[in-house]
Amino acid sequence: MIDHQILDLVAMTAGCPPLLGMIRADRGEGRSVCNQQNSAVIAFLDEASHIKTVVLHARWAIAVEGLRAPSEPGRPALFVPEIGLIETAHFEKNHAYVAQAIQEAIKQLRQRDLEVIIIDTVPEIDRFVPQALFSAHYTGSAMPRAPDLKTTKIRNQRFRASIEPLLEDRNVRSVSPADYLCAPIYLVEKDGKAVYRDDDRLSIWGARFLAPDLMDQAFMFP
Repeated sequence: MIDHQILDLVAMTAGCPPLLGMIRADRGEGRSVCNQQNSAVIAFLDEASHIKTVVLHARWAIAVEGLRAPSEPGRPALFVPEIGLIETAHFEKNHAYVAQAIQEAIKQLRQRDLEVIIIDTVPEIDRFVPQALFSAHYTGSAMPRAPDLKTTKIRNQRFRASIEPLLEDRNVRSVSPADYLCAPIYLVEKDGKAVYRDDDRLSIWGARFLAPDLMDQAFMFP
């Protein structure tokens, strides 16, 4: 691991990707929470001149596609750019709205002369990993496996298409956890610890384990 002189500050709210101007149409009275959070982050960055790099991460696949992983229960995630569109919200409309919001977020960050690192979606697994690992160790059932790289790329291809033009700016970079978690590695456990906390998010330990490699990759080409 290379020392990149990074001091971490994290701003997050569950189910709120860093998309400017987006409203969660599926969240009732909480529909504006995400937009308020993201607007507050931009306001904070205006005052935080010591910050030079911003890392954006979310479950991009569900934001862009609206639909959850095949084995995952729950309603679609619906995003719209204004209150008046809530009644017509539909997951098939997410892609256009979200693509525009991603571009706007990065535009705002670059206007503030901030470097941007985009971390792709964590590969989704069709099992609750900690429980599956317990069963594998104590009952002899099969170990959970991360999806292969092809499946993950298909799930994220429209998100990738949304950010590809943005990567022409040398100060906007992207890295993918799939490079470290999918075939041929299939990493779900390391040193007896679960890398995932459920079926689509890294555990705290998993994030700490993976982050140095991701940052090394992100800063490889200054």
